[in-house]
Amino acid sequence: MHRIFVSVNLNVGVKDRLSKFLETELRPAVSLGDWRMELRDDWHVTILFIGDVDDHEIYLATQAIAETKHLLEPFSLWLEDLEFMKSYEDGAGMLWVKTDFEANKILGGYKEALQNRLLDLGVRFKPERRKFNGHITMLRAKRPSGAKTFELPRFDSLEVEVNEVHLMESGKKLPHQPKYESLQTFSLNGEDDVA
Repeated sequence: MHRIFVSVNLNVGVKDRLSKFLETELRPAVSLGDWRMELRDDWHVTILFIGDVDDHEIYLATQAIAETKHLLEPFSLWLEDLEFMKSYEDGAGMLWVKTDFEANKILGGYKEALQNRLLDLGVRFKPERRKFNGHITMLRAKRPSGAKTFELPRFDSLEVEVNEVHLMESGKKLPHQPKYESLQTFSLNGEDDVA
């Protein structure tokens, strides 16, 4: 089985800007002993979490993305603000960088179309019915007691050009290694897709 999702991945320039913000603004504001930073190579905006699938369903997912990607034209999303979210499952928390309202409308509409096509093709997954709220997870609390709220530093908006989407797989969680791998890249501007 493979755990898969569809995402917008970040280019190196955006990752560099976010890394600088983490080091110069966020690190001084947070006791990092209570938090774990997500690796920069894992930063992404999830469009749709599909979950555990077999090899045939991966094939069907690539077909669904290829058939629906024309609904997304290249666009810019903005990383706008920081938000602390407490997890309902274990009481721990996460710190997100949120995407802008217009990007959420665009990606939310695409998510709905993609879900419908996946269901039509027979991919077994639980459709997401909540309103789409894009974000990048930057920090995770290591334990519930560490998930204390703190004064968030100011975050200056950051533009992300969206020219492709990715079918991603969650891999093994090894220390200091990315846990996500791109299985296929789907261009939004008419170029060939890359496996």
